[in-house]
Order: sequence, then structure tokens, then C-alpha cells
Amino acid sequence: SVLAISGDVSNRGAQNGYVEARRSLGQASAMFPPASIIMCPGNHDIVSGSFDAFNRFAFEVTNDPHQKWTERTPVATVMRHGYRFVLVNSYFKRDHSRGSIPLEHLRGALAAHAGDPTIVLVHDSPISSSYGGQSLIDGYDFLDLVSRAGAVAAVHGHVHSDQALLIGTKPTLVSGAGSLAFPPDPNMNNHFSVYKFRSARASEGYSFRYHANRGAFLPTKMESIGA
Repeated sequence: SVLAISGDVSNRGAQNGYVEARRSLGQASAMFPPASIIMCPGNHDIVSGSFDAFNRFAFEVTNDPHQKWTERTPVATVMRHGYRFVLVNSYFKRDHSRGSIPLEHLRGALAAHAGDPTIVLVHDSPISSSYGGQSLIDGYDFLDLVSRAGAVAAVHGHVHSDQALLIGTKPTLVSGAGSLAFPPDPNMNNHFSVYKFRSARASEGYSFRYHANRGAFLPTKMESIGA
């Protein structure tokens, strides 16, 4: 199993958010040891124009020096269970207001490992949402690039919705997830997604949404996946 964290670990970079995230991941270490965790930063992980706090958190929970973001390294590539995970910092320009893709870096990472089953992880959605608002500045270019590269999936967060669609001839799964602790309403956007991949394609998908009256995350099958 791989636990993919698509950024916004803390709210506006507050240190207590990283402390709580480390505690929660420590409690789940039997299921998700450090080698199984991958992540990319989100807009809330920019603190005073820097990703230093997020980089410290990433290393503490993954023990992986490759998952580090600087001005010159907006894309990281790691291998897990036979899949190539390409992790993208869509806030590499350090602008909180709108995410964008370092297209040349991403194109190079995808070309360097052509033929490997690849999953791209990014914070921002390439498609706008009626609830979550605007998408990546260069969302079309991103979708075109990952689809032409034959990526297995492009997984994101940010818009607090569990949209899922298939694009291209492979096809490539494009799917998002919500927040595990979104304050306005405990039932509205508190959810995560689970995907199963088989033969280098998405075979099953489930959205686990929190139901406050049940005190539990309950699964719903994503009908568009594996059809």
C-alpha cells in the first residue's frame, strides 16, 4: 500500500498542524511505515515564502531525502511497488493564490521513465469545481501532458471534492480527494479516496466520506473506475 498526501498538511503553515499530522501518522505506522508514504506540498504549506517547514515534515515521516522541494527541484520521482510516482509542487512559484505546473520539469520526469507505470501526485485540481473553485493555471497543458505520457493516474487534492474521470486512450484516471478535517461541516468534505491498480491501470476506486452521525468513514464505490 501507498499513502499519498496531496498537500495542505497544516492550515497556513501552523506548526501545530504538522505536530498533529506526525502524531496521526505515527499511530498508523503499522499500516503505513515511512517507506510507504509519499507527498507533495500545497498552498497552505508555504510559510513565509518557504517550503522549509514542509520539507522537515516530509523527511521526518518518510525518511526520504528525494521528497524535498526547492526553487530548482519542483518535481520529485520515487519508485514504490513497481510504480513510478512523480510528485509535483504546483506552488513552486510561491504564490498562495493560484497553482501552476513546472511543465518542463514534469515533461522531463515523464520522458526519463517512459514505459514505467506512472502515477502523478499534485495538490491542485486541473479542472475547476463548483465548490472548490479555480483550477491550475495550466490545467489543460497538464492533462494533455500526463495523458500523452500514458500515466496511469493523476491524483490531486485542493478542491475538497472526490471528482473522478478517465481521459485519453490508455485511459488516465484523474481523481481528487477532500480534507480529513475540514472545519465548516464535519460531513461536507471530510473524506479520502482509496484506489486499486492492476495491470498498470486503475481497477477500483472508493470514496470514504465521514458521517458524523455514525462516527465513521463509509465507502462509496466510484462507478467510473474499472468499468
